[in-house]
Amino acid sequence: MGDSGGVNNASTELVEAQDTLFGTSKTINANGCMLSCLAMANTFFGDSATVPTLNDYLVRHLGYNRVNAAVIDTAFGQDVGDGVQWQALGNRPIRAGDSLLIEASPRDPVVTLRATSPTEGTIVRRHRSGVIARGVRAVVYGLIDTDVASSGFGTNAGHAWGLTPLFGDARTPGRVESALVDSLPVLLDEPGHYVLA
Repeated sequence: MGDSGGVNNASTELVEAQDTLFGTSKTINANGCMLSCLAMANTFFGDSATVPTLNDYLVRHLGYNRVNAAVIDTAFGQDVGDGVQWQALGNRPIRAGDSLLIEASPRDPVVTLRATSPTEGTIVRRHRSGVIARGVRAVVYGLIDTDVASSGFGTNAGHAWGLTPLFGDARTPGRVESALVDSLPVLLDEPGHYVLA
C-alpha cells in the first residue's frame, strides 16, 4: 500500500485474491468491538459504514498499526508447509492459530506464518520472493489507528469528523456527560472492551 493511502498493484492483487495481508494475534474481542463502534459512529455522522467496509478501508489506508511480534530463530525451508521457530517479543503472547507476517518492508509481505505453538509455526502463504533467516522480525497488525477510522474514513466519505480525547483529568466525567447531552457519541474504553454510548 502506498504511503499516500493509495493501493499499489501488488497489494490490490493480494486483496482481490483474498490473501492474508495482515498478521493477527487474536485481539478481535477488543479490536472487533472498537471496529463496530467506529462503524456506528461513522454512520451516525452521515457515512454508512459496516464492519466489513470500514475494515476494508483500514486495510487499504494504513489503518492498522504495525507491531513487532517475534524474531526468527530458525527456518527449516522457504516454501509453504515448511517450519519456522521464533522468539516472541514484548508482552503480546503468540498462540496457536495466530498469523504473523515476514515483510520486505512495512506492508510489503513476503510470507504469512501460522503459529502452531507460542514459539513455532509453518509458512502458510508466500506472497513474493524473499528469504526467511535468523534475526528477521515477524509482525502483526492488530491495533486500529482511530484517526484513520474516524477522520480519515469520514473525510474520504464526505462527512469529516474526528475523535476528541476526553480523558486525563477530573473533568472527564463532566465532559462525557456534556457530549452525551449534545447527542454526540462517546467511545468508552472498558477493560478489554469498547462501548459506544
